Amino acid sequence: MATATLTIPPQAEQVRTARLVTTAAARRCGVSEDRIDEIRLAVGEVIARSVLRQQRAGLPDPVVVDITDDDELFTVRVHEATTPDFGDEDGGLALSVASALSFECDVRAAGSGCEIRMAWPVADDLLGIEYPIISAGMGPSLIGEKTVNLKQACPNGAAKWMNQQSFVDGLLGAITIGIYIPRTIEIECAGGKAEGWEPAPLAAAPLAAEGSAP
Repeated sequence: MATATLTIPPQAEQVRTARLVTTAAARRCGVSEDRIDEIRLAVGEVIARSVLRQQRAGLPDPVVVDITDDDELFTVRVHEATTPDFGDEDGGLALSVASALSFECDVRAAGSGCEIRMAWPVADDLLGIEYPIISAGMGPSLIGEKTVNLKQACPNGAAKWMNQQSFVDGLLGAITIGIYIPRTIEIECAGGKAEGWEPAPLAAAPLAAEGSAP
């Protein structure tokens, strides 16, 4: 596991630098090109949010970005000096975007400030890796958590999977003011239909995995 740390002053012009460094690191770690744009957009939104929050709070502390590759997940942690309950001028839009674009996204208190953590799988072959598929914008899930094991769902391998925020998911996020942000995962299995996975009811796990022939 390797971690690189980038420290930037809370200035808008530094957001582009942090975004470029993060995407370059993702490419070097072997993250597929299909996910690079997701990382660039999500990281840009989160770092810009941190910069704006610190400017509003009058805090000159640097924004710290930790980039970690553990062979399975490419993880970005953004540390800022404001607390999690410090309000967002955008009503939580930046976090909603980051949550929709990343495979894992959470916000937690860290020391006197807070940390926003985002993660993406490094390899295209996701078999055997389990991911939380329910997200709460400002902390742990309020309803419950559910994981999908792709090896179990697709014994012959997964040809493609898509993690997205549908219209209904976005509507639920807007209604709950970003507290509850569900996402939808669709799986296409290689060599046939998904097996071994039965979607849970909406109240238990809002994200359902659906399999279909490629």
